[in-house]
Amino acid sequence: MTDPSEAKIWDLLKQLLPVLQFIHQAGVIHRDLKPENIIRKPDGTLVLIDFGVSKQLAVREGAAIATVTGTPGYAPLEQMRGRVYPASDLYSLGLTCIRLLVGCWLNADGSDDLYDPLSGSWIWEKKLSDRGIRVGDRLVFILNKLLQEQLVRRYQSASEVLDSIASDRQIPELPEFPELPEFPSLTIPTISVKFTPESVLNSAKPKMLFSTLPPPPKPPLKMFLASEVGMDYRGLGEYLIEGKWQDADRETTNLILKLAGRDRVGWLDCDSIARIPTTDLKTLNRLWVIYSQGRFGFGVQKRIWLEILGKENPNAHSVKAFGDRVGWRRGNRWLYYEQITFARGAEIGHLPLHFTARWGQGFHVFCGWCLRTLNALLCREEF
Repeated sequence: MTDPSEAKIWDLLKQLLPVLQFIHQAGVIHRDLKPENIIRKPDGTLVLIDFGVSKQLAVREGAAIATVTGTPGYAPLEQMRGRVYPASDLYSLGLTCIRLLVGCWLNADGSDDLYDPLSGSWIWEKKLSDRGIRVGDRLVFILNKLLQEQLVRRYQSASEVLDSIASDRQIPELPEFPELPEFPSLTIPTISVKFTPESVLNSAKPKMLFSTLPPPPKPPLKMFLASEVGMDYRGLGEYLIEGKWQDADRETTNLILKLAGRDRVGWLDCDSIARIPTTDLKTLNRLWVIYSQGRFGFGVQKRIWLEILGKENPNAHSVKAFGDRVGWRRGNRWLYYEQITFARGAEIGHLPLHFTARWGQGFHVFCGWCLRTLNALLCREEF
């Protein structure tokens, strides 16, 4: 059957693309396009709101260097690496469309049921097909081109998308990946763009964009490298982006020991774990979850730990079971550090390592100190 929401997606594209065309020509990139920032006025007009993290760019060069910001599940990879282009907003628009069509939102742990990490592709068409729903080929083509991970394969401007919508030509195949052009780097200030109340809302309360779909859950915190103590997480972010998992693991250990004031000692105890700032712990976890596509991170490890514990108190048996699940044990023996798998294909929860233990001499699980510190970290409420 045909999905009745397809017409609403066409309406969304036809209303928001001219808005993006206008702000991009004015030298502004929104950087946080998502359903929560789209409202419908009583007359049916869609309005794009919340320009609090918008970025000004030089129109000729068409690129801007920015702090890492945006909402996980909507921001493209280049934006998570601190670069934004008009095409970055178009990617977020494409993700907004497929999430509204499928009614599938980012999970609380950062994983995404619309993304297949093995093939590195969005599987929204399969999700719709499993429900017996089909949308038109032209809409499929346009959305898939908006969702291209490689910037140069994506639509480059809102005008180009509008031309594609208006065209009655045969749907082309997506082009082969071309050589990436050089983009100049710019250092420019962030600006804030505010609408007056009259220009945004002429009614008492805005309506959700698609009232027939369940409202999305509260989105994760915006992806910025927040720290209560001024800690710099850019190095960790770069390691994770580049897939340098061992470097990222070691950097995580260094950072968390500094946060706990135990960098000279080299290991943690329960009291020092309790002193780690909440904001910083969330930032560390969010970085791991997002760049591993939900495979690694403290929150992922916590879910496994609580599943194993059930209603029991932590004990040596539960720690062994945890080690078996996350791949820290093999053949009934704990691995040495050099035996750890530093790759995204490792077991779910495999990284980061539990740095409260003395890796290098094996994982000493039979001492009560190690058991207590493992439980203290994974039972923090931040995850």
